[in-house]
Amino acid sequence: MMKKVFLSCVLSFLIGFSINSQTEQQGLKYSPLPEGSGERVRLFADRNIYCVKEEICFTAEYSIIEELDTLSWSTVLYVELIRWNGNKLAQMKLKLVRPATSGSMEIPGNVPSGNYYLRAYTKWMRNYSARDYAYLPVKIVNPFRSETDEGPAEKSAAAETLTLNTGQKMLVDGVSCTPVKNEYKPGERAEVEIQIENMKFIDFDRYCISVVKVGAIDTTVKSYEPGSTSPGNNISDIEYLPEIRGITISGEIIDNSTTLPAENIIVSLSETRHGEHFAVNRTNERGRFVFSLPYMQGQHEFFIQADIPSEILIDNGFCSQPVKLPYLSFSLKKDETDFVREMVVNQQISERYLSDKDTLTGSQQTEPEPIVFYGNRKSVYSTDKFIELPNVEEFVYEIIMEATVINEKGGTSYISMRRPDNAHYLPLILMDNIQVNNDERLLKTPLNRIERVEAINMDYIVGSKLYNGILSFYSRNKDFAGLDLNKNSMFFTCELYSDNDPGYYFQNRPSDPRVPDRRNLLYWNPDIHLSPYEKTAISFFTSDCTGDYVVYVRGKNSPDDFEIYGRCYFSVK
Repeated sequence: MMKKVFLSCVLSFLIGFSINSQTEQQGLKYSPLPEGSGERVRLFADRNIYCVKEEICFTAEYSIIEELDTLSWSTVLYVELIRWNGNKLAQMKLKLVRPATSGSMEIPGNVPSGNYYLRAYTKWMRNYSARDYAYLPVKIVNPFRSETDEGPAEKSAAAETLTLNTGQKMLVDGVSCTPVKNEYKPGERAEVEIQIENMKFIDFDRYCISVVKVGAIDTTVKSYEPGSTSPGNNISDIEYLPEIRGITISGEIIDNSTTLPAENIIVSLSETRHGEHFAVNRTNERGRFVFSLPYMQGQHEFFIQADIPSEILIDNGFCSQPVKLPYLSFSLKKDETDFVREMVVNQQISERYLSDKDTLTGSQQTEPEPIVFYGNRKSVYSTDKFIELPNVEEFVYEIIMEATVINEKGGTSYISMRRPDNAHYLPLILMDNIQVNNDERLLKTPLNRIERVEAINMDYIVGSKLYNGILSFYSRNKDFAGLDLNKNSMFFTCELYSDNDPGYYFQNRPSDPRVPDRRNLLYWNPDIHLSPYEKTAISFFTSDCTGDYVVYVRGKNSPDDFEIYGRCYFSVK
């Protein structure tokens, strides 16, 4: 019954989703939130203890209730490394792949030794309590700083924040794990055979496997998951829509004259560096807008503008809910101390001797130049190739075959495309990938400030707006050719998809035998399938670090929500 109620609430605001573009979503009516998001994320990592500047290799298992699984839903995963009080140390956005998304996050070098949390969530889950996110405790060692992370003695988070309590859940020993040999030499290929021991674990179809030094991973067969004693959700309205086609940029427009949310206001968004994206949208009855972006990596600069005097508020790209997690004081057990001592040495040796070409990931390839949003079917006019003309008006009228200048009675002039059809629609005019006014100021711009013009002489639809072609100007000095930009606008930067390395390469050794192999992690596979009927063999190379190693196997994705494990040991001498 609860699932039917949930589905009814969700469908009530999904009505009106555009099939072609998520930018139509802001026209939806907002409904009270159901009790839960219907989504769940669980985190697993390659180990528990790390040194600064190392990478945390993780996998995030994603599941969703059956009713929502038939709909387009979240496609972006947010991962953060945070302190007990929610302060962010590192963050990334990944393309969410079902049933699990794997990645790696580098630990900043200035983090003091202490216990921290890796957490993951979706944008849709941000409508609900942060207690529903996935949290995983990790221990970080910084040999270059003597202090440790301070606990609640410092000024803590606000009183209304959530307090998350750590619970324990026993795991079941149900996986047979056997090394082919109990002892290996440095640099030798090792092999381990793995098999499910009991037919009742047939529902476990996916596992993750770590091969690390003893002391690097907690094998006490206990799992720690945050639970909450706080009340349920206090949020009554949907603030964030599910990212059904990729990362979204959302926010609110406030009318300066009324200081109230501005409804039905045109908003445009431009990616400024390469012109990879341009979109036009209208705010809904709450003044909200949302733009769905194409796949782009790294940090990008955007320009957003509205058509009325207004304040533009951009939603935080990551969760901003205040949160207070259990503070775990920093201490090391005996086996952890031995591992940390060697790990610190290995980290410094690797930093000293490994260069980019020595890393195990292989050579990096040069990324191609991104394509502007309107594609390659364009005519390009370089101003240097033509006779010198005084201004943009003369250049458009005399040189650009696809466009002309219309001079109306009363002195008004503007650019129009040379097309008999849809002549009453104006073209989209861009300057350095930003939409500008099609007016006298543009036409009177000195031509020596323009490097080139690109023309598209065909209809172009952005959202619900039709343009009778595109004329894109590029200034010589990247200064918008001196044009004044819309005062109701702002530049801002946004972190998009991270350059992700899922970490499958740890079975290899450095290609150069002169480079010391000081890996702390010999093997990591976040998504391996095992069978109860036959053995599965994994192989990897040992490193130059001698000592005792553990192979730790964990099972995930069980419908009854318990986990199984298996482990075995070998030595490198």
